[in-house]
Amino acid sequence: LHDNELILALYSSTAGGYTESYAYAFSDPSTKAFPSISKPYLVAVPDKEYFEQLDDEEKSKSEDDLKTEYRQIAERRVRLGLLLAEIANENKITLTQEDLTKAVMAEARRYPGQEKIVFEYYQKNPQALDSLRAPLFEEKVVDHVLTVVKVNEEALSAEELYAYNPDKK
Repeated sequence: LHDNELILALYSSTAGGYTESYAYAFSDPSTKAFPSISKPYLVAVPDKEYFEQLDDEEKSKSEDDLKTEYRQIAERRVRLGLLLAEIANENKITLTQEDLTKAVMAEARRYPGQEKIVFEYYQKNPQALDSLRAPLFEEKVVDHVLTVVKVNEEALSAEELYAYNPDKK
């Protein structure tokens, strides 16, 4: 809550250390105007303010090395997203209104006594509802994959696990 209103939570802690201000990232949900009205709790934060959050290994790396590492992570996430989309497309996996309603209900249960506010929030803010779609869709596709794959378990020592490199097969 911010000023007794449920916040518009569209940002994540995995944005790579810098997030754009809400006003310059999204159009206004009601008027579709861009730039939108700014939100005091969704402001741009430069990387340098997040430097303290880096672990010792990351602090020892140059900014260029960190950018390279983060780019690789981002590319891997994009490839994963494309793969999940392809699996969903081939298997005709979609989100239903019932799936979204269940997700909103689960979110509302996280705020006992304020369920009505949460429901109204999602009704009035389609972008907020969209923020539930991606993880819900991912979960549905992964659940499908888990029903059709054959899992082979293999015992590994801790040393073997840490030494494992999927790129070197």
